[in-house]
Amino acid sequence: MGKKKILTMLAMMIACIFLPVKAFAATANVTPDTFYDYFIMDNACAYPSENYDAFCMEGDFSSLKGQFRAIVLDRGVRIYSEDSQNDGSSQTAWFTGIRFVISASGATIENLGITMDESEGAEIRGTLYSAVVSIVGENENELKGVSVCGNQIQFSTSVNTDSYGIYSNLAQASISSNTIGYDGNTQLMEDPETVAVNNVIRVEGGTADLRYNHIHASLPSVYVPWSEVPSGSGNWISAPVSEAICLKDCTAIDFVSNTIEVETVRKIGNYDTIYAVDAPSGAAQEANFVSNEILINSQANYAYGIMADCPKVLYRDNLIKGKGGYYISGIDMSGSSIKDAEADGNIFELQSNTLCYGMYIQPMGQQIEKLTLSGNTLKEKAPFCFGIQARTGISPDETAVCNENTIIMEGSNLMGIALDISGKCEVKENIIKAPGTNDDEETFWDLFGKKPSYGIYLRSNAGANDQDEFFYDVQKNTIKASDTGILADNRAVISENIIEAGGDYAIKCNGESLPEDITSPVVSVIKNMLISAKYEGDESVSVTGMDVLIKENYGKNGSGQNGGGENGSENGGESSGGQGGSKSTPAETNTAAKPAADPSKDTTASPAKTTESTAAAKKHVVKMTASNMTYKHTTKTKKYTVKVKLDGKKGKSFKVTLKVNGKTYTKTTNIKGVAVFKLNQLKKVGKYKAKIKVQKKIDGKTYKASKKVKITVK
Repeated sequence: MGKKKILTMLAMMIACIFLPVKAFAATANVTPDTFYDYFIMDNACAYPSENYDAFCMEGDFSSLKGQFRAIVLDRGVRIYSEDSQNDGSSQTAWFTGIRFVISASGATIENLGITMDESEGAEIRGTLYSAVVSIVGENENELKGVSVCGNQIQFSTSVNTDSYGIYSNLAQASISSNTIGYDGNTQLMEDPETVAVNNVIRVEGGTADLRYNHIHASLPSVYVPWSEVPSGSGNWISAPVSEAICLKDCTAIDFVSNTIEVETVRKIGNYDTIYAVDAPSGAAQEANFVSNEILINSQANYAYGIMADCPKVLYRDNLIKGKGGYYISGIDMSGSSIKDAEADGNIFELQSNTLCYGMYIQPMGQQIEKLTLSGNTLKEKAPFCFGIQARTGISPDETAVCNENTIIMEGSNLMGIALDISGKCEVKENIIKAPGTNDDEETFWDLFGKKPSYGIYLRSNAGANDQDEFFYDVQKNTIKASDTGILADNRAVISENIIEAGGDYAIKCNGESLPEDITSPVVSVIKNMLISAKYEGDESVSVTGMDVLIKENYGKNGSGQNGGGENGSENGGESSGGQGGSKSTPAETNTAAKPAADPSKDTTASPAKTTESTAAAKKHVVKMTASNMTYKHTTKTKKYTVKVKLDGKKGKSFKVTLKVNGKTYTKTTNIKGVAVFKLNQLKKVGKYKAKIKVQKKIDGKTYKASKKVKITVK
């Protein structure tokens, strides 16, 4: 090869090295003074220059207000600012009065500060300009790979049309780690049915992937016409309502680790309603609400935490706290699409002037195929409280589960668990404290035709399921109720419960005979502790080994004041526990009586029928396994596992608390003795000290174990 040819080739190679970088890799550093060097004006909007695909914004861009309506991302560009604190806490670019519109796949808005003030009634035209950030697909073709992340948005509006903080339609969009303050005090029309909608985030179509957002919303509580409210539900009417988050017609919903604070600024009409999170009918085939904090401070007549109408819906480890006006609900499942619903490990703290519902499940016009309600904690305060109410049918091959929930209520007429389920259902190891005052209230309706004054109330008349074999399996619940501990108007196996009741009956049953192929008695009273109350059942009820404790002068309906005849106490004297029952005298107050029948001759006796002396003498050994853990800060779900063993076997139903970085997590071990925590709040790189405690009360003694571990995020 000639020398000249070699030199020519070298020259060409050097020229290639110094060619301009391809557009998709080019980044422009943009300041307020150089903005028009990188953005092109067209039809009152600014479009990013095609020479760059990333725009690093620096400075305060408020001087651009009024020069154009919006910055439009019409291709897959990234507009962002650097974090001045290097920890995701501060933006270096701020915009005032300028919207952002995403109309292309792959576009990103990241770490910007945006202020929008329309309190003076600025004009808004169309969906694109109804939101601070709009993500809009066209012709039913979804945008893909869109991200709105780490932004700070302040939006104040009183305009006479719909307004949103972030609006997404027909997009696969990730909306994460944004902080939004929304003052949605929209000016209302004269006709209350045509009021404008206020949503901090609204997703219509596409996927709803919302994670780690922190939202504070001040909204009016809007009147809803009673004529448009479906029977049994105050949701999904044609008139607009106030919702902080609305997720409508999505293909999938993942709502994870968000904090939503909602307060009302004013009430419109008598039947006014406000929602923290609303996923109306047809919202998605599958919805997951996990590890969110919902905080409601409302004087609205009707306030709701999370409502979702999806075929498959999961609520796990959410904290829902709220104060409402007339009515407040934590989780409502009363739609027409729900088939598979699970609520696990949620915490509710609710208070209202009249009525509280922790969880309300009543699908309209159909039955749920699968229902699991386990490990939830409900604390409620209102004149009328309902911890868990479910009215539905269950698939023949499924068993509804309502296990290991803790329900603590304060008020007048209280109902811990009310189930009206056609199908098989477990009600096990729940703790219910409902010592209501039982004040008469003529203004309130009776639940199921009866006053809500029970620990557990069971029926099986709901739905279309007419199986012969359906019944309730009620075991090892601890109940304190103002009237009746357990009321069963159907077939039930009731065993090993501890019941303190202030009324005439601890357990009252009106069951029917089970089919011949089911050997369990309708009521199997094995080691039930009935305090200051009696038992009643019809001829179909079988009773075995009932232990009765007499507690004098319990409340205004204590056993010493209510003669019980054969099954009760008479002026504080002898009390019989019914068939195969036990007796005790006033001198034996608060002491377990011995069974009148000889247990060795009782063919239906259960292994649970251990003598008091044997149970007291047994000592247990609790062992906890918890290890140091290291996570990458990019890991979205940081799972931490604790294992518990009791006497060398899997320790189920232990309460486990994990404290780390100022936050306390609480779980209950499952049947395998395992509790799994999701430490998604640990986002920053660092080393954290954690303390873990496990405990469980067994035979009147509390067994504990604790351990300190190190958790590292790198």
